[in-house]
Amino acid sequence: MQLTILCGLKSYAKCLTLEKLAHNGGYNYYDEEDCLPPNNECIPGGPNEIWNSLDLDKVAESINQDSSLVPVELSEDAGRYLCEYTYYTGIYQDPHTIFVHVPPLNNPYSLEDLTKTLRQIAIACLKSIKTPSAKSKNTKSKYLMSLNLPEFGDIHLLLYADDIAIIGFEPFRKMPTNPSWQVVEILGKEGVDDSIKLVTQEVPVCYAKVSSILPQLLEQHKPQVVVLCGFSHMATTLVLEKVAHNQGYCTKDSEGCLPPDGECCHNGDCKLCSPLDLNMVADSINQDSSLVPVILSQDAGRYLCEFIYYTVLKQGYPAVFVHVPPLDGPYSLEALAKTLRKIVQACVRSVKSPTS
Repeated sequence: MQLTILCGLKSYAKCLTLEKLAHNGGYNYYDEEDCLPPNNECIPGGPNEIWNSLDLDKVAESINQDSSLVPVELSEDAGRYLCEYTYYTGIYQDPHTIFVHVPPLNNPYSLEDLTKTLRQIAIACLKSIKTPSAKSKNTKSKYLMSLNLPEFGDIHLLLYADDIAIIGFEPFRKMPTNPSWQVVEILGKEGVDDSIKLVTQEVPVCYAKVSSILPQLLEQHKPQVVVLCGFSHMATTLVLEKVAHNQGYCTKDSEGCLPPDGECCHNGDCKLCSPLDLNMVADSINQDSSLVPVILSQDAGRYLCEFIYYTVLKQGYPAVFVHVPPLDGPYSLEALAKTLRKIVQACVRSVKSPTS
């Protein structure tokens, strides 16, 4: 990883803030599970503070010279809470790590303004790295961003370009991790191949947030193909869903809510089918005995998996939903990721006329 950019919300911030250092001790605020770190510190025996090795003064100066960007200020107090705790942990392991505090949305800067400026911050930071770390197998620069915005839940972005979007769900129903996102994370880190550029994102298990996040994500990146991944405790192998229905969403999400009238889109089509040749995709996978078998389905479950699938298809994008089985079954995380990589490649081949 050449550069890691961590981001967190700062409720009273009026612009973007670059944190110049992180402290090891003094974490006296309880987290959302009413816990504190042992001895109120990040790493036992770690240095009291770690200063960022990048030239953040120069980064801030370069941003503030462009009036089209959100202003940036520098800080030496990241708050002694999860933001600074994460920052210290990250910078302790990799000096090419920065933390950016993000202000509330539309107060006065839009999500698009903030994203545009974060992109320029990433570029400026990469320029300030004198000796880049060893390149990964995918030689394109990686900008790993982890945003925590209350309006949009937990979001993890690996920004390459705008060709393929792979989306997975965060943990739900007391699961410590969501296998679908674990599989997507591997592809985000390792890539698919040099011809495919990825945008990966984790979304919350919440109808309202999905409805808010997805249109903006798709509009921003305009992906050629969208691969959606979700967990199915009943699955025994990978499942390609061929159809998404508009109505019948009667199971409450992680926030105890249902979509209005139990449907995705008011007056929308009863069902939408994937425009991808999923029969061909499944055949190509199942001909390779080294891959996890794939089956086809026309019932995605009428929960967040099918809701997000319908939402993407309604936007007109070629898409497929892949249900991932439990990891305690016969297939390892690595085997599932290897097969998902092949599914992505097959989906790209099946697109005859990419969206603009």
